[in-house]
Formats: sequence, C-alpha cells, structure tokens
Amino acid sequence: MTVFDHIFNGVPHKVVADKDMLGLTLTDVRNSVILWTDLNKKLGLQIAVHEAIHAEFPKLPENVVEVVGRDIGGYLWRLGYRIRPPKTKGTK
Repeated sequence: MTVFDHIFNGVPHKVVADKDMLGLTLTDVRNSVILWTDLNKKLGLQIAVHEAIHAEFPKLPENVVEVVGRDIGGYLWRLGYRIRPPKTKGTK
C-alpha cells in the first residue's frame, strides 16, 4: 500500500493506493481518495483518473465521471502513460 498527499482543485487530499480492490472517493472521510486497483493495468489508470475527477469536481454526476474517467484513462493508456506509485520516504 502506498499513501501520499495530492492537491485537487486547491484542496489537499490523502491518497491511498492498494492493488487489492478498485477505487472510491470518500465523502465521510473528507479529502480522501482510495485506489484499490493494480495501477500497472489500463483499468487502474482509468480508475485513478475517475477518482481524480470526483476529487476535482465532487458535484459531477457519476454517469459523467464514469464516461470521462474511462475515456481519458484509455486515451492516456494509448499514449503510453503508466502509473508508477510515488516513492516512499527513504527509497531512491
């Protein structure tokens, strides 16, 4: 599991990445994004984009976020983008 901070739309968020599940943006734990997915696969990139869109625009309807996350994630995948979890403290 990897934990890091990221700013979405000017708001600091805590991001937790774990490959055992998919992803969600928590409303009851403010400013948290959970990525339970294999970030080395296309679906992982799409889910990461999906959850980032929720964090940036929390009032967008789920059906819009679903389409945009899938399409932008797929586009980035075709361009060759791959997710590398951020380095944790003490690693090079």
